[in-house]
Amino acid sequence: MLQLKRQPAPLLTVALGLMLALVSVVPRPAAGAATWTTYRAVEIPAGWLARQQVALPALDGYTVAAVEERVGRGPQAKISLERMRRQPALEDFTAGRSERIREWARRQRSFPRAIFLRDGLATPALLASRLGPELFAESGPGIYICRLPLVIGPGATLLVDDRVRELRLSLQRGAFLVNGGRMFLIRTRVTGWDEMKNSPATYAGRDDFRPFITAWGDSETYIAASRVASLGYHRSKSYGITLSQYNRDDGSSGHHRPSGWLIDSEFTDIYYGFYCYEADDVVILRNDYHDNIVYGIDPHDRSRRLIIAGNRVHASRHKHGIVMSRDVQDSWIFDNRCFDNGLSGILLDRNCTGNVVAGNLIYGNGGDGIAIYESDNNILSGNVILDNRRHGIMLRNSVDLDLRDNIVLRNRRYGVAGMVRDLSATGRDLVRDPHFQKLSFVLQGGVLADNRHGPLKIDNPLRATLYRVSMAYPRGRNGIRFTGVLQAWQEKIISLLVAGRAVAIEPVPAGAPQP
Repeated sequence: MLQLKRQPAPLLTVALGLMLALVSVVPRPAAGAATWTTYRAVEIPAGWLARQQVALPALDGYTVAAVEERVGRGPQAKISLERMRRQPALEDFTAGRSERIREWARRQRSFPRAIFLRDGLATPALLASRLGPELFAESGPGIYICRLPLVIGPGATLLVDDRVRELRLSLQRGAFLVNGGRMFLIRTRVTGWDEMKNSPATYAGRDDFRPFITAWGDSETYIAASRVASLGYHRSKSYGITLSQYNRDDGSSGHHRPSGWLIDSEFTDIYYGFYCYEADDVVILRNDYHDNIVYGIDPHDRSRRLIIAGNRVHASRHKHGIVMSRDVQDSWIFDNRCFDNGLSGILLDRNCTGNVVAGNLIYGNGGDGIAIYESDNNILSGNVILDNRRHGIMLRNSVDLDLRDNIVLRNRRYGVAGMVRDLSATGRDLVRDPHFQKLSFVLQGGVLADNRHGPLKIDNPLRATLYRVSMAYPRGRNGIRFTGVLQAWQEKIISLLVAGRAVAIEPVPAGAPQP
């Protein structure tokens, strides 16, 4: 296992006398202004904050050569044409959704059919030789066009490698790929293709059909040293590149969760650059995600043990670079560069727990650098976060957060903002996504400097602990000026921090003497 090295945390670089001269002492908030009536700042032993080094997974084995070794060889797959209705692999796109089946009926001008692979290995060359040019054709040297949905069944493998310059999925004919077995895209290109314009099927609108790739339970998906572009639209499991367990009401408990590696590749003009649902052990490594429509990388419901490392995730048009949402657990996001995304660089949302966000460079995003919403027990370590349009780090309704040695500079609001909020009026489904209005964190090491509104803003925490945090180069004539519950205690907090002591800000217990 690799170890994330902890650098010595710098002390405050401004002398205590100068700091206190710059600080304006502000009266406590009036009674009733906060959930807790009174807070106190107390020194605690620094030894209480000792933490183990963060262990990151080894990456040496995730290579293009290792993907090639996994292909194996076998007999040629059985290839058949079958109706799309009543096929388990296509049920999400047909059953109970009459408007969706009409989509393919209109595009195929007949009762919708799909190509099925079973029990063996298939390549585009084999498909072109077995199927007529109306269904699957080589339109130029090494360029293949697929004109029907293509389903890789259990026991089947689709191999698209460097013998294929590009595999094109026809927009007009409603083509897409479904993987229920094994799929390998190695040193090649896969593109949603507009045959009328003879060009990629670039994004036009969220409801406009585009080809997509979906992998179901029991599948393995490998994309290595390839370029994937112009896929996906706003329909269930049709977002672009999706790894998903089957629907819960179809007896899916007998299926293994989908998995795969996406490495050393480029993903662009995809509705969601990557999406997964109840997937395990997916590796997303050293890729370039750029100019995707909503998200760059979006692991979702109950996915586990994901590795998201070494990627460039930038220019997501509408929302976040990397977002985990709804019970994504025990995963790692490290050594990524997230910049120029529409909203946050990295977001953990709705009960994502036990995750590590470490060593990322996050800058120039339209929202926060890193945001943690309603997600407990996560570690943020050694990230560099700068020049984002909102806060450097935003914490909301989350407890047991561990913030270590982060460098947070020049963000337009606060370096770190922590808050509790009642979300009942926001339209959120509080049965599916309950939340508790609680906040607690430890902030130790690192630098909060030159953030426009100040280094820290905290309201109503259960506990906030600070240790060895440098707050150099405050903006404005007032110097370092805390807000929220820190206002009344900023002189004591700064004194303890400058002296190399640890300080906890906490509510005064009921019945205790008022400070």
